[in-house]
Amino acid sequence: MIVLDYDQAHEFVDSKPGAFWDGYEIVLWNKNHNGATNLKGLYRNNLWGIADRISVDDDGKWRLPNKYAIRRRS
Repeated sequence: MIVLDYDQAHEFVDSKPGAFWDGYEIVLWNKNHNGATNLKGLYRNNLWGIADRISVDDDGKWRLPNKYAIRRRS
């Protein structure tokens, strides 16, 4: 699990393609034509995709699954 504070969350959104803010939720959107019929489907920039939403917790942190970790090449 990745735990982000306010500044780290902004850095994450700025560095992740397809990520954007919806209020205090981080939205992670990936293009997918199945989005038109998916419950998580979201139409954005004239394309369908699937969106995961990460809400801020009561302690002001965003908790993201490890699959969203940014891998750096060495």
